[in-house]
Amino acid sequence: MKRAITILLALSMAAVLACSCGRHGDNKPDDYDGRYVCEQGYFAFIDDNHNVVVQTDEEKQVITDSADIVKIAGGDADLIMLKKDGTLASYVPESKYWISQRDLDSIGTEGNRMEQVWKLVLSASNVEDIAYNGYDYLAVKVKGEWKDGENNSRCNPWNEQQLTKIVFDYTGNYEIGLKKDGTVWVSNEDFFDVDDYVGKSKRIVDIDCAFSPFLLYEDGTVESIEKSPYYAGNVTKWEKVCQITVDAYVSAALTEDGRVLVYAPQNNELLKAAEWKNIRYIKACEDYLLGVDADGNVMVAGN
Repeated sequence: MKRAITILLALSMAAVLACSCGRHGDNKPDDYDGRYVCEQGYFAFIDDNHNVVVQTDEEKQVITDSADIVKIAGGDADLIMLKKDGTLASYVPESKYWISQRDLDSIGTEGNRMEQVWKLVLSASNVEDIAYNGYDYLAVKVKGEWKDGENNSRCNPWNEQQLTKIVFDYTGNYEIGLKKDGTVWVSNEDFFDVDDYVGKSKRIVDIDCAFSPFLLYEDGTVESIEKSPYYAGNVTKWEKVCQITVDAYVSAALTEDGRVLVYAPQNNELLKAAEWKNIRYIKACEDYLLGVDADGNVMVAGN
């Protein structure tokens, strides 16, 4: 991906850091949860005025003026925004196309999967949280319960398991959830055998997934379910980790002392992130790695 990285390097945001990076998955400052979206076609973030800024190869643009955005999620297809009043909006960065309320009239009970996703986006209210695989599956959390646009078939297990975090695999066909008791749940055990991991004495405190799940344990160590050298590499040797982030052929971790550990066998440019210092948050994309330091400055490694 060819991006205007020099513009991103100059970008800075003030981030209020109430705590340093400790050894548990929920320790990241609230400012960072759902604040950044890194995709091949664009980079988006919520600014200090609670508006959404989208950076593409051509330009950087503030796409909202409502000052009420609390969380964003996205993928190659579009960007989903959660507002303070619990409603959602959708934006397609490359085409600058907004999905509006009037589109509801043309979407009936029948139709393809993507149309039902848009209908959920447009009609949802009192939304507390969103889970999105970036293309054709969106779930919303209302009154503590997750639901989707397809008769809730995929979300019922989420609610039964009382998951604290949900991530999708690279294809969007599987969900992996982190449970309150420090174990994991998977929507299809053909993806991986959770019994090999839930019986361990170490609690799992954070998860992420691309081609396979990555687990962060309470002792600061990391494990990849699939041991492929293409994207797992030597992650089992990592120590004192407090955050993990993965995408296609790249895995990265943030350590307690603000360093970044990177494994990216197909993109040496990403390894430059290992030179960063005082980092408080990282986010991986296939072609670049984003980092936010203690002063709120945004840095990017990659092309």
